Amino acid sequence: MQKMSIREIVIISIKLVWLLLCCVSLISFFNNDKAYFDSEVVELYYLKMLALTFPMGYIADLFTSILLLIFHWLLKESSYWNYINTSILWFSMVCAGYVQWFIWIPLMYKKLRTLTTR
Repeated sequence: MQKMSIREIVIISIKLVWLLLCCVSLISFFNNDKAYFDSEVVELYYLKMLALTFPMGYIADLFTSILLLIFHWLLKESSYWNYINTSILWFSMVCAGYVQWFIWIPLMYKKLRTLTTR
């Protein structure tokens, strides 16, 4: 088994902290009694997720919201629709934010380094 370098440990720690913050945002929203009745609670949740995943999270949220509106219009509304809707939006924002912060940006950084060191 190969020993992990300090750099790898720091990168994994940053990823875990970021994912934990995203999970805490969703859990704190679901645990709030006023989650679907007070617009300030919804806005705070959305702003927290937007801060963690900007700008790709916003784009993913936009497209996912459009798809969910279409499904909501086509299907009958269930009593759990708000929880399902929020979970799907959260998941799309987390996926987009993860790809942005931990895949695309490191790839762009490596590419820029190779272009500038020639």
